[in-house]
Amino acid sequence: MVSTNLFSAITSFMCLLWLLPASGNPIVLVSDLDDTVKQSQTWDRNASISNHAHPDGQGPRPFPWLIKIYQALNPAENDTLYLTNSPLVVRYAWVLSYAGLQRFNNFNLNIPQWLDLHKLPKGQVIQPWVPRPSSWARDFKKNQLKNYLLSRPEFQNSSKTPAPVFYFFGDNGESDHLVYQEVIRELRDRGFVMHGFIRRVQFQADEESFEDIHFFSSEQELFQFEAFANFPDQSLKQQIMSLSENELIPEYVRNHVLETTPAPDVPAQERTVATSP
Repeated sequence: MVSTNLFSAITSFMCLLWLLPASGNPIVLVSDLDDTVKQSQTWDRNASISNHAHPDGQGPRPFPWLIKIYQALNPAENDTLYLTNSPLVVRYAWVLSYAGLQRFNNFNLNIPQWLDLHKLPKGQVIQPWVPRPSSWARDFKKNQLKNYLLSRPEFQNSSKTPAPVFYFFGDNGESDHLVYQEVIRELRDRGFVMHGFIRRVQFQADEESFEDIHFFSSEQELFQFEAFANFPDQSLKQQIMSLSENELIPEYVRNHVLETTPAPDVPAQERTVATSP
């Protein structure tokens, strides 16, 4: 009888453990905005103005399924960073899209407004206050990201608390893949566990050389990566996997990838990598 009761108690305890959610490691989310979660089309000045001055007054359309993935990852507000170096045309168009030159002196608030409107996780926004040449964009993002990571002692790997896992999201329309690769390589030895995910918005000839970066065309591809093996919302995953490519990839992105892809008869050694400085 005793052994039966003991077996029953152990079985009940194991079932309870199985039902309890795994605490896991805290997630730190770092995300670019334009053409990562915002449909900005920054490489086309006129299209960018049109997207930001949308007549519904709500600014650029979002990438809704990536936003839902962010929501499911559920990072703490203090562990969420939006890092952008928006081109000048995006800034001015954004001000005008909210129909108020009176907002010009306070235009930095418009990004948080857009984030709130589309229900992205709350977090810190870092962007330059004055327009910067595109040649500065890479260094600006890299320096800001490293400062953010190294200024937080709790981000360092510790035996007392679960080490955070960092998810970096961006796109290859500018230099996010270069920034994330450099930061991951420079900080890996400090105990950071980092994953870089880059939305493919144009042809990228040398993707395989970015060994620490995962390129994706649609949100479906994210689930093939090990970092998403234990994605917390399996229902959302199934919903995304049931969608068509057209439902996940905006037409302007599909067109730009085609436009920047070399013709098949162009020798591989003559192909150029489509990246911005």
